[in-house]
Amino acid sequence: MLAKGSWRLVTDDHTLWTEVIKNKYARSRDGLEILTKAKGSSFAWRNFASVLDVVKKCYVFNISNGRRAKFWTDPWVLQVPLAELAITKIDADKLHSRVADYWDADQGWKVEEFESVMPSSIITKIRAVMVDPLAAEDDRPIWNLTSTGKFTASSACRSLVPQSSDQQTIWQKVWKLQVPERVRMFIWMTMKGKLTTNAIRKYRHLTHDDSCPECEGLPETHLHCLRDCEITKRVWRNVVPSESQSEFFNCNYETWVMSNVANDSQGNGRGNWASYFILVLWYI
Repeated sequence: MLAKGSWRLVTDDHTLWTEVIKNKYARSRDGLEILTKAKGSSFAWRNFASVLDVVKKCYVFNISNGRRAKFWTDPWVLQVPLAELAITKIDADKLHSRVADYWDADQGWKVEEFESVMPSSIITKIRAVMVDPLAAEDDRPIWNLTSTGKFTASSACRSLVPQSSDQQTIWQKVWKLQVPERVRMFIWMTMKGKLTTNAIRKYRHLTHDDSCPECEGLPETHLHCLRDCEITKRVWRNVVPSESQSEFFNCNYETWVMSNVANDSQGNGRGNWASYFILVLWYI
């Protein structure tokens, strides 16, 4: 998943692949600035940068010695950088100051250096954070959607689901289903319309032909690929009860996916229909 790769690029300084990519595309940048799109970037790098908003809203620093997190431009007190909460403009030469630059080992926070630009409520929150200048461990980026601070694909996907209660409930069901993790990821891509069909490839100028390789002349859309192609229709006709086939084959893509994923009915000796539907999709 792109979000996982982007998260590792932002937080991991020790693996070979992140060092190679950052040296090529993000030299002299750190933190969220790593994911800034640069002129002439490769397709893969632009894809990593495209999920910046996902990483940004789930990324926050746990402060240790204050030498890694930037005081103004990294999220560490709240989920947004302090520069976005300032009541007056921050001097450009201060934007890259580290948290440790505003901490005195004997007196604590150098409040006089930022009290004129920050609301009193935020200053109170800053005072509640302690810095240990002698700590060997640097400030650590954590994923704020999990109790452990570690990235998980499920929490990243849930952050992308529209905030309607019905869709939240459906997504919660998906992640509770007893299916492999890769199948859950496939269903997320299906629900979001992210599968790389020929229609999508043509839209992205990766091909000139959007037709289904199994059908003559019909565009390979998500719905065609997963339901309406003659080959996939034969699969569904064998598993969908005959009395339900008319409704099953005559609704739009979003309704078709959501209604079946939300269907908790039992029957035909196959157990939960939602789990069975998802596994058939994966098989197709």
